[in-house]
Amino acid sequence: MLQVDFGEWGNIFNDEIMAATIIDGLIHNSVIKSFAGPSYRLLNHIRGKSVLSSITYP
Repeated sequence: MLQVDFGEWGNIFNDEIMAATIIDGLIHNSVIKSFAGPSYRLLNHIRGKSVLSSITYP
């Protein structure tokens, strides 16, 4: 899934009102946290490592 800013959702759905309605439903009663810095999932993907491959089972 791509990480697209909420302001660009109108371009994706070709309808600003529909995008605003969907965003309102998704974020109602939620807390939005924004993180800056490198994405470890992306870095591991580029390096060819799977996040699940590092999990060990008893």
